[in-house]
Amino acid sequence: MLRTKLFMSLVASAAVVLATISIPVLSSTPSPFLGTWILDVAKSTFEPGPPLKSEIWVATSASNGSVHFVDDWVEPDGTTGHVEFTSAFDGRATPVAGSKDFDSTTYKKVSATSYESALIKSGKIVERELHVISADGKTWRTTERGKDSEGKAYIYRLVFNRR
Repeated sequence: MLRTKLFMSLVASAAVVLATISIPVLSSTPSPFLGTWILDVAKSTFEPGPPLKSEIWVATSASNGSVHFVDDWVEPDGTTGHVEFTSAFDGRATPVAGSKDFDSTTYKKVSATSYESALIKSGKIVERELHVISADGKTWRTTERGKDSEGKAYIYRLVFNRR
């Protein structure tokens, strides 16, 4: 009986040690969004149009498991845009540098390969987004819904390829 109790105690201790070791490993899994992503204009749709000329996202690791995003694009008329922000995917508002259309964003993890986000201007949501990485990790699809500065609704279905 004593031997059984000792064995069970050792098994329980081993289970606790293994669980403690595996938690940091699971939480430090790199984000599937890390890397450089190029907009595939031909596979994307812009309602209403016209489409962007180009867009490039660069996502890099930041502290505490966060991701730093840099987004550069060229509008249909040739003007360029650039924004930067860092998100922990915790749903909290994060300041965004570089945009006249929004001043913060929220990012919330939905699954290991998807997240929802919102663009916010002066406390009001101006765009909602859903981002999904393909099973093979080579394609990033984003659906953006919102209203432009004139109040007209739009929906963009963007396809990005990993560089």
